[in-house]
Formats: sequence, C-alpha cells, structure tokens
Amino acid sequence: MISVLQSMAGKNERKKLAQELIADMHQIRRVMGHPAGKRESITTSQWSVLALLMHKDSLSVKELSQSLKVSSSAATQLADGLVKSGHIERHEDPRDRRLVRLTLSKRTAQKIARMRGEYEQKLLRAFEALTDAEFKQYVALNKKIAATVLDTKKIK
Repeated sequence: MISVLQSMAGKNERKKLAQELIADMHQIRRVMGHPAGKRESITTSQWSVLALLMHKDSLSVKELSQSLKVSSSAATQLADGLVKSGHIERHEDPRDRRLVRLTLSKRTAQKIARMRGEYEQKLLRAFEALTDAEFKQYVALNKKIAATVLDTKKIK
C-alpha cells in the first residue's frame, strides 16, 4: 500500500516537473528564437531540407524524401521552392547522368554557417550559468532524451 502511494506521489511530482519544464522551455525558445531568427521566410520543412544538405553536402530527391519521410512529390515541391528562391541548386550526378543532386547554394551555405555561429554564441552565453561538469552532464542527459524522442515507438 505504501509503495503504491509513493508511486502515485512520484508520478504527481514528475507531472509537476514536466509542467515546469514546458513553461521554462517556452520562455527559453521565446528569448533564444530560431537559429535563423526572423531573417528568412522559410518554412520548417524547408529548414529541414537545408539542415540535411548542410550535413550531407548533396542529396537526390529520393534520398531527401526518405530522410524527411515524405513522398517523392512532396520532396520535389520542397526542392522546387528552394531552387526558385536560390537557396539550393540542382546538379547532374557525375556518376549517373539520370540522377539530379541537390546542394546548398554557396550564398545559403555561408549564411547558414554565420547564423549557426551566432546561435552557438547565444547558447554558450546561456550555459555560462553551468559549470563545465554540469554542462557535460546536461549534454549527456539531452542526448539520452533525444534518443528517446527519436525512437517514435516510445513517444506515441
């Protein structure tokens, strides 16, 4: 009986802490903003494409659709909009002329690198409140949470 009450108290405490975390995360996001700030009128899906291309250098539309878990036609529409706006470019694959590779435009790659640097500086200033050991612990805990979130079976 006591362990059931302790379990219920523990769940209530976790729920309360989760509510506090939600409120804190909302305030932090509001102050920190998106890494791109308000400088670009790009959708979240388009930012996902740009982020993938920052890490992969180039992708085919098929690879893009698989990475984003969207249809090829949806990936093509995303790419078309980003090509039209000058954020990405299409190139013929040197190994297979039937394939088209998507890459960041030089201007966009430079802009994203600059924005990432600015955002990184904001984050580092925010984490000055932690010691080096606390910061390492926070990063380790964040990775653990990210792994759980990315395992969609655990979240749904």
